[in-house]
Amino acid sequence: MRVTVTICAYNFQDILTKTVRGIPPGLADEIILGDDASSDNTSIVGRELGLRVVRHEENRGYGGMQKTLYTEALRSGAEIVVLLHGDYQYDPGWLPLIVAPLQTGHADMSFGSRFAGLGDPRGGGMPAYRYYGNRVTTAIENFLLGARFSDMHSGMRAFNRKCLLTVPFLSYNDAWVFDTQTTVDAITSGLRVVEMPVPTRYDQESSSLNVSGSLRYVWSSLGVVLRASLARGRRGRRWPVTGGPASRWAAFNPNLQPRRLEDILSSYYLPDQTILTIGDEALSLDEGWNQTILAPKAIGSPDGTQFGALVMTEEGARSNSENPLQALRASLHNEALVVNASGERPSDDLRSAGYDVVGWWTCGGRGVAVGRPREAGRIM
Repeated sequence: MRVTVTICAYNFQDILTKTVRGIPPGLADEIILGDDASSDNTSIVGRELGLRVVRHEENRGYGGMQKTLYTEALRSGAEIVVLLHGDYQYDPGWLPLIVAPLQTGHADMSFGSRFAGLGDPRGGGMPAYRYYGNRVTTAIENFLLGARFSDMHSGMRAFNRKCLLTVPFLSYNDAWVFDTQTTVDAITSGLRVVEMPVPTRYDQESSSLNVSGSLRYVWSSLGVVLRASLARGRRGRRWPVTGGPASRWAAFNPNLQPRRLEDILSSYYLPDQTILTIGDEALSLDEGWNQTILAPKAIGSPDGTQFGALVMTEEGARSNSENPLQALRASLHNEALVVNASGERPSDDLRSAGYDVVGWWTCGGRGVAVGRPREAGRIM
């Protein structure tokens, strides 16, 4: 499996070499350094180390850097994408442990827990306010999500390709809460998420939020988890979208009500950016999207490998005597994204047609479900 290690960096010229050389030989097929507009020689050091460097000319934040890195990794064909901080706060020597559950097919996302096993974050220099804040916040988030993790805010992470094609990471916040959004959406969309014990270290070279920044981060993270648990339920299985009027929580969270299908599709990374649309004009895509209008009679006949996404609206569902979603399932590859806005219960229709539902929204007052073709042999 092709493993790509991505490194977030901001003014890390002095510690970057130690971080990169700590990555076990043979682990990564490619290492991509993301330089978020550093004012020092971080990019130069990265190139001297033989890394592929992507640089922001303006600082876009921790989350913004991850968006760029994950997009580049997926575009290069990565099957496993690893996130590593460039400041050596997380020991790169432990990366094989983080990657192992994905390589063996037992997880879709993994992260390193500083509190699991015999981990001693306080002994590693973690400030007291971060230690106790993390413990309390993680306990609350576990309760809301129905999970049992020991460290919901780790910055050492790994994703398989399926995970990054399932979560709408392009719509996430550019700040530190990006990590929470990724974890919450992975959990509530039914992906397999595990944590592995890792050590950590805090010193003058490590980047860290101050007290006020940490409080803002905690508040934002709790908000993300609370909204997700109310809208989706614990582990995402309580409130599937049923269509019709806006969801019970959408009135309190406008982000759950995209005004256009472009807002939904723009949230996801689509491998080849080819959009197929079927159906009424009310939910059609605006000009500027690369789209192919597929006649209802041709449903299921094209080569599935060309699809980046497909939008099925009510007219498209009515125009064929067969179940168009079932016909499409046979021709779509597993990376296809299907947005269903037809019928009374779009998520149930997707599931019965052989799709895994990974997101649900309201758009223009009607229910919209997002799914991917179910893997062969998977039991839901």
